[in-house]
Amino acid sequence: MQVFDGPRLVAEHERATERGSVTLVLDHYLEVLAYKPGALPGATALVQARKAGVFTAVHERYWAAAKARYGDKTGTQALVEALLLHRTYPHRQVLAGIEAAVAVGALSPEAVAVEVRRAGETRPQLGLVTAEGRIAYPVDTRPLPTVEVYDTLLTGGNPT
Repeated sequence: MQVFDGPRLVAEHERATERGSVTLVLDHYLEVLAYKPGALPGATALVQARKAGVFTAVHERYWAAAKARYGDKTGTQALVEALLLHRTYPHRQVLAGIEAAVAVGALSPEAVAVEVRRAGETRPQLGLVTAEGRIAYPVDTRPLPTVEVYDTLLTGGNPT
């Protein structure tokens, strides 16, 4: 099911197909969980997110590391801030950023955000490695620069 605000899509939900069932989206509770982090471990939305594969092992590792470093409350708040990054960046990019942050021990939400942004950067490829292990740079086909314009300074405005 899709929910629109005028022409803008604001939410997309899986439709509950069984009578009396409830489908919750963890993302909808993040602002509340930032202030009440103790509610996250037993949240139905978290159970459903795990079951749906939205809350992954990468999230679990970050959460465990953040709680170990900062304690349960602050570690869970850090996780909530990391989860909020999914609103702005692609899922894979957020996961790659979280993994990179955990790998270097940078567990603050700000460091995670930096790693998420870095995960989305494309680095230019300067050259190709040949079979011999050498770097082969592409041939530069641009014309050589000239300095004829500067000759006018020497001749008083009359190029030679």
